Amino acid sequence: MKKRVTLERTFAAPIEDVWELWTTKDGIESWWGPEGFRVEVRKLDLRVGGELLYAMIAAGSEQIAFMQKAGMPRITEHRNGFTDVTPLRRLAYTSVTDFIPGVAPYEVETVVELEQTKPGVKMMITFDAMHDAHWTEMATLGWSSELDKLGKVLAANQETRRKPMKKITPFLWFDGQAEQAMKFYTSIFPNSKELSVSRYGEGGLGPAGSVMTASFVLNGEEFVALNGGPQFKFTPAVSFLVNCETQEEVDRYWDRLGAGGREDPCGWLQDKFGLSWQIIPTLLPQLLQDKDKARAGRVMTAMMKMTKIDMKALKEAAEGK
Repeated sequence: MKKRVTLERTFAAPIEDVWELWTTKDGIESWWGPEGFRVEVRKLDLRVGGELLYAMIAAGSEQIAFMQKAGMPRITEHRNGFTDVTPLRRLAYTSVTDFIPGVAPYEVETVVELEQTKPGVKMMITFDAMHDAHWTEMATLGWSSELDKLGKVLAANQETRRKPMKKITPFLWFDGQAEQAMKFYTSIFPNSKELSVSRYGEGGLGPAGSVMTASFVLNGEEFVALNGGPQFKFTPAVSFLVNCETQEEVDRYWDRLGAGGREDPCGWLQDKFGLSWQIIPTLLPQLLQDKDKARAGRVMTAMMKMTKIDMKALKEAAEGK
């Protein structure tokens, strides 16, 4: 009899949510893969005898180095065959381990069992041990990491539901770049995160399976990006103002948001997607609203000659230097 490993978690979430994250393309892609890895689902046929085909991709520098050292490719293709699909209760599948250099391919089974309890959803995952103790430990650590990610996704979903719906949410139209834009913006602003990605079905504005919308948070504010096609473009008639307290902040946002884009006058820039931003120190409106009209006028004259705003030069203009 094969040696088996069992891990257990309890999640404060509806059992339907847990099941969805195990059994849908978007759900699986949101958390499968240990830290530093991600997956892309190629095919999902959720029935006994159906298959899940996906690619496991090393994304972090440490994980890429590990794969190279082990003689393994950065991207490995995986095929799972479902042997039990009991909605909201049990999911079982077999997979072939065929990616380890020097080790003959062999089959392993994974079983996921869910139970609704008072504290939350109790989940047990049981999987066959691998060919030796070292790889079994690696698999156990990998699953532990993945289940931690699952818990974070479930907690974020619950938090989103608890929040009242915003009356106004910026909705941005892109031509196939929505997901790329989400990743770009969330990498720049603090207190930011990716929320969700939805995909087109048949008969939509984009090819079936392609990204339709990407939802994300920038510095605590929610945004939605849509892949709507080439019909509409951004213009400076609409822009987002970024208030900065220091010159260091001005420089950082100017350089990061402007990378690959265009610098415009008076603290404006267009990013590489054509969206306009104003990178403005909070000092500027204070000086422009000075009761001394001559002082405010000198600041205005200085500002009109700038592209990126220079706080030192504004102060010197205010003082008549």
